[in-house]
Amino acid sequence: MKKKTCLDCLNCKVSARSTANCRLCFCSLKDVQERHKEPYWLAKTPCEDFEDMTDNRPVSRILFPAKKRLPLLNARTNRN
Repeated sequence: MKKKTCLDCLNCKVSARSTANCRLCFCSLKDVQERHKEPYWLAKTPCEDFEDMTDNRPVSRILFPAKKRLPLLNARTNRN
């Protein structure tokens, strides 16, 4: 299992001032939201508020069981 970084956390957000060449990220839980470049968050050790976004538990299957899907439009309906 690979080492988790702050970029794997659900609280890690990409700044609106970020660009393709300079990705600025910040932690949404901090009172003072300091924007650092992506390598800073890759090297930083995750805090105790880490929420893993790579967790592969099938929670949605349990909460929302699969139902039979119906077509959005009736096949006999002709909209011209």
